[in-house]
Amino acid sequence: MEGGKLNNSWLIGFSFLVALVLMVYPLPLDWRWLRPELMCLLVIYWVLRFPQLLGVGMAFVLGLVQDVVQGSLLGQHALALVVTIYITQLSIHRLRTYGTIQQMMWIFALVAMHELFLYWVSMLLGREALFAYFWAPALISAFIWPLLSHGLDRLCWVMRLGV
Repeated sequence: MEGGKLNNSWLIGFSFLVALVLMVYPLPLDWRWLRPELMCLLVIYWVLRFPQLLGVGMAFVLGLVQDVVQGSLLGQHALALVVTIYITQLSIHRLRTYGTIQQMMWIFALVAMHELFLYWVSMLLGREALFAYFWAPALISAFIWPLLSHGLDRLCWVMRLGV
């Protein structure tokens, strides 16, 4: 039993490390706004899969790490992830029973809310941010959700991790 929890933690940590690397991977300037919110998607996925391992506190820590790695205002992503995960935890049973299209719509709403917090903080800091770019990461994240969740489900099954 304890070995399964260790495997879960290892896989979860590794997936977050991969997300952090992909978030800072250089893209052409025209494509940067097309980058999905991988950290947000992974936190949502792992909270749905293993709610006993991840929570609001872990989301806060991961948000702070994301802020440091991306060089953004300390606490910006932490606040956005905490609110997103809190709402995910409130609706966890509903989200688990939804079909793919319904989950994609929820993921769009959750990531859009996440992006709204980031947009709001940018506006408070006096940075210009185009509102049109706010929607792109939410849409792209919603569209890659089935691939990400199915791929991680298969990986968990291959590694024989529990539900």
